[in-house]
Amino acid sequence: MIHFFFLFFLLSFGFFFLSFCCRFLFVVVMRFFLRFCFRVFTSTSSTSTFFDHVVTSATVLRFSSFCHSFLFSSALPCLV
Repeated sequence: MIHFFFLFFLLSFGFFFLSFCCRFLFVVVMRFFLRFCFRVFTSTSSTSTFFDHVVTSATVLRFSSFCHSFLFSSALPCLV
């Protein structure tokens, strides 16, 4: 009986840790990818202000958070 609770604790902690790592990596990758795309598209224009970078960073975080929540909400029922 103790082994069952220990196994359940390890599985729940492992899933939480895996979810945290996947979210962190996904946010980092999406931020770099979208910043790279933003720099490529704005390199042709003459002005690139600090405000543009702030707006881009906020948009990247919102988009990556949305994609992560969508992926995990659609993948979680498949795992269970």
